Amino acid sequence: MKITPPSITLFLSLLVPAIALSGFDCKGTFIPMNLIIEAINADIRKNNGRGKFLENANLILETRDARIHYEHDNDPYWRSWVEYGSEGQVLLVYSSYGECTGQ
Repeated sequence: MKITPPSITLFLSLLVPAIALSGFDCKGTFIPMNLIIEAINADIRKNNGRGKFLENANLILETRDARIHYEHDNDPYWRSWVEYGSEGQVLLVYSSYGECTGQ
């Protein structure tokens, strides 16, 4: 199939909503994927790429936790975090109420 500008536009119009609708459900509170990615990027920038390394071998980066800035309307103490790996991949999303599901 030859890709032409109209077909690219159609592809992007289908792709963007799919990205916007992906995310994690934290016991009824939906956290969109773009906020999770933003939290990971902010944590990486804040630490200038530095992380905790395993003491014994080859400077392998451990997983890191980053706070997701998202407010829960009914609970001012509700918080959420993302655990991510050395390549920036999402390993786990969890909140004050426990592990979140999705993506």
